[in-house]
Amino acid sequence: MHRHPTGKLLVNAVARKVQRGGKVQRGFTLVELMTALAVLVVLLSLAAPDFGRLLRDSKLSTVTNGLAAAIGAARTEAGKRATWAMLQPADGTDWSSGWIAFADTNMDGRYDQNLDVLVAKGQLPDASFALAGDLAENGAGRPYLMFDALGYSRTLDGGFRTSTIEVQSKAGTPLKARIKVSATGRVRACRPTSPSDPACSPEGG
Repeated sequence: MHRHPTGKLLVNAVARKVQRGGKVQRGFTLVELMTALAVLVVLLSLAAPDFGRLLRDSKLSTVTNGLAAAIGAARTEAGKRATWAMLQPADGTDWSSGWIAFADTNMDGRYDQNLDVLVAKGQLPDASFALAGDLAENGAGRPYLMFDALGYSRTLDGGFRTSTIEVQSKAGTPLKARIKVSATGRVRACRPTSPSDPACSPEGG
């Protein structure tokens, strides 16, 4: 097996500790310690970018799965309670505030903590993550996703709707995942393999 030159350097440093008489010389010289430390720093710096990407990828998967689960829970609750169920930003307007899924028992299209039933909630990992997509309906003035009692994805004015939510990680090399909701209420998450990936397009459900 081929040995890396830096590994050979460290082996030589240890070998020099053995004197000709066979006795082991204890400790390392300052130069040897500094050399080993420099090699360690270089190796860690090479590994850092890959580790950072893996960490962001893990966060992206976690938040995408959590959001998809919240959407699915809202749809289930709509059927269970025979009413509307909705997903919207926690503050009603901005996804950076997180999101809530709730059964809209008075069917007014807004969350009322005294009347409605909170089903799920979540938030983005940090400021480098964002949500985008086509959830803002013309005329509503705010983003939302809604299911009727039969589990269909609807608009507030009663029309059927397909939607795509994009979860974005903007730090370093951009990463993205998408959650697609069909008019029948089917929810699926995907990762686009290219900008034009037809199986995970930015439009529709």
